[in-house]
Amino acid sequence: MRQGLCVAAIMSGLLATGCFTQFNTHVQPDNRWQRELQASGKTMPSVEVDLVGVNATEFQAYFGYSVTKWFTSGDPLYSSASKTSKEFGKGHLVVAVVGRDADIWQEWRNRRVTHVFVMAHLPGTFEDKPGDADPRRLILRLNTDNWPEYCWGNMNLQIFFNAGKVYCTDNYNSKPQ
Repeated sequence: MRQGLCVAAIMSGLLATGCFTQFNTHVQPDNRWQRELQASGKTMPSVEVDLVGVNATEFQAYFGYSVTKWFTSGDPLYSSASKTSKEFGKGHLVVAVVGRDADIWQEWRNRRVTHVFVMAHLPGTFEDKPGDADPRRLILRLNTDNWPEYCWGNMNLQIFFNAGKVYCTDNYNSKPQ
């Protein structure tokens, strides 16, 4: 009986604090933007989207880092980042999938990654802002507290972008920290 209570206490503690979450991550332009481009006879411009694993030690550096600088050729933070990059537009992907069993997830687990920063090189001119006040940056906490549907078997994450922002499906709860 005592051993059962101990196991129950440990399990409830793990559930309360959450844990590292791995997803089948789908990245794609949003449908509305694709329809608008098609209706106007335009093709999608080239867009690079990076999924960057960031641990607690690195968080502040990435939070305030210039997204414009990030996508500048030879940027040292970009070059040293633990990331996977996907290219979209003419001759490139329509939908990119990073499976939950992809090697990058193990790398991030080994590095004790707590967040995935989604950095998008969108067309147009943007003012650099910290955190996700910059519409080209999305910050996702890898903790099951932020993903209530994950506990019920939803292991898919949808990330979309358009000419003005990068965003996630509405099943992400950004409030718990």
